[in-house]
Amino acid sequence: MKARMLAGVYILQANRAAFNQTSSKVCPLCDGEDEDLVHFVCVCSRLQKIRSPRMDALMKVFPLVITNHPSKWSNELKTQLIMDPSHDSVFELIENVAYIPLIEKAARNLAFALP
Repeated sequence: MKARMLAGVYILQANRAAFNQTSSKVCPLCDGEDEDLVHFVCVCSRLQKIRSPRMDALMKVFPLVITNHPSKWSNELKTQLIMDPSHDSVFELIENVAYIPLIEKAARNLAFALP
């Protein structure tokens, strides 16, 4: 699933609506806001029970790696971290690249738990 998200082929409502004018962008799980990757990975209230323990585990890795505390990070940056921790926007914040496997493992657990 993570690979499909990175490749842009995991079908979210925002993607579906871009190709089908009759589709709504609104998340079918929570009906709260447009379902894009950030919403699906970090925001959707219906996925909170799945996401919360895994996001907590991911956030516990950060004090070992990053001085800029991740609780202040935007949902966009957290999504980037989960999808690709080696991306420039995240990688430049990692002080010790030896910890990337820890980050990747926690991020993978979160990504694979989402439906």
